[in-house]
Amino acid sequence: MDDRYRIQAKTDGAWKTQMVFSSRDSYGDARSETEKLVASGRFEAVRILEAYTDRKSGEKAYRIAFKLAPPPTEKPLNETASEKRTRSKPEVSRLKKSLTGEWVQLSETQAKQHPLYGVEGWLVLVGLNLFFTPFSLFIHFNEPVGLDLIVIVFFIVVCWLPLALLLTKSRYFQSVTMTLFLLMLLLLIVGFYYSETFQYGYVSEAGKLALFIGYVALSERVNVTMKHRVRRRSL
Repeated sequence: MDDRYRIQAKTDGAWKTQMVFSSRDSYGDARSETEKLVASGRFEAVRILEAYTDRKSGEKAYRIAFKLAPPPTEKPLNETASEKRTRSKPEVSRLKKSLTGEWVQLSETQAKQHPLYGVEGWLVLVGLNLFFTPFSLFIHFNEPVGLDLIVIVFFIVVCWLPLALLLTKSRYFQSVTMTLFLLMLLLLIVGFYYSETFQYGYVSEAGKLALFIGYVALSERVNVTMKHRVRRRSL
């Protein structure tokens, strides 16, 4: 059967197929039926399996495209005052999800099959800037001395560490790069305030760093390639 999506429901710890959708059906159709099954309250969890062709074997396989469990129907009877206060406090993760979206973890195989996987597009520009930034600063500051020279040496050291993580697609690329970029931005602000030389280099590099920090934090390509995760709304 030319099936594109399968809806499976979990009962007594076992998954059983409830519905099958052909290539003529959309993901929205499968998602709508999934939510109906969850709302019925008859199952422990419901998931959507998406069919795809394995690149190595060439055979048909399935991956989880969506999974949902019904909310608990009962509230704890003996909730303490401390638990009530904790429950009433706004969660930091809720604010984070509102800014970056809710992430869904993928396996390494699923991530490599995603169209945004790989060091391409704007991510190439990030890599080129990591390599050339120390040289561009050296050009901006004619015969750098004192604080200007310290800035350039600092940039040489810290730019090539995230570049190595980028080329190896390390899961630490995002956190290390954002930390170093924030430190470099702080150093540029201090340098801009105290430097007595021409300051165009500080201004241009600070603006570029601010853009790159936002891109590294929010880019779906970065998250798919390095962290093997995608936003739930993009599924």
